[in-house]
Amino acid sequence: MSAVTENDKLRFARQYSSWRRALSPTGNTGDAVFRVLMLLVALFMVGIVVAMVIALAADSLPSIRLFGFRFLTTQVWNPIKGEFGALPFIYGTIASSLIALLISVPFSLGIAIFLVEQAPPYIARPEARESDRQSYQTVYAAERGAIAAPTAGLHFTPEILEQIARRNEIVRITLHVGIGTFEPVKVDDLSQHVMHSERYEIGAEAAKTLNAARSIVAVGTTTVRTLESAVRDGRFEAGRGETDIFITPGYRFKVVDKLLTNFHLPESTLLMLVSAFAGSETVRRAYSEAIVHRYLFYSYGDCMFITRRVN
Repeated sequence: MSAVTENDKLRFARQYSSWRRALSPTGNTGDAVFRVLMLLVALFMVGIVVAMVIALAADSLPSIRLFGFRFLTTQVWNPIKGEFGALPFIYGTIASSLIALLISVPFSLGIAIFLVEQAPPYIARPEARESDRQSYQTVYAAERGAIAAPTAGLHFTPEILEQIARRNEIVRITLHVGIGTFEPVKVDDLSQHVMHSERYEIGAEAAKTLNAARSIVAVGTTTVRTLESAVRDGRFEAGRGETDIFITPGYRFKVVDKLLTNFHLPESTLLMLVSAFAGSETVRRAYSEAIVHRYLFYSYGDCMFITRRVN
């Protein structure tokens, strides 16, 4: 496998910079709404804590009048002698609050960082749409486990699949799309980029059909990575596995020779895979054509059907 040169990488960025700017979300409405919501949640939590303190203080006033402030500073609890101290309860409340903060703060920050850095751009809008529950799901999804849909499959309907099945064999495998789908390449040396692994499973019947196929059409780049990782000595074997393969121009494809895929962001691992598959110049011409005819990009956009470049 050979690496993409720095000149290739610069050409990627320059070629697609125009539609990247045009299609990127304008304004910061989503960020502003997110900040306001976080502020309201924080104020709400502070309000609850203040209310609890006031309520506890009000409940403790009779005891303070009776025993003085030592009620709050002693650990003695002996009702027979009439000695009462609330210090252990105070310690327990503070300790449980700190534990709750230690658990909730990293979790909340992790969600926020994921939404800002990793999540695809189409969810960065003021509020979710009910239609996303259906639209952002393939009609052939069967098992839970993915963090995103294999979006090339969003173009299919049951009717389209039925028509395809009349002339072709449809092979179904299980793929749990992972966070690596959204991870951009942030290093100059591509060998330093780390791909997150994705889990997959290929059934016995699926492996048999794939081994007998004269041509394999993959729906989505993640499916390409799975199939290219699952083949051993030229054959597919049934079973479960993980793939973390990073496909860049220069890679020699072993089994997939046709691909249905959406239009991807520049400097993404997906675009590099597509460029390796069809050839960088072919992909540039395809994207230029898409820009001229105002095709839609990203996960809810249009797709293209490409064949593998002859090595």
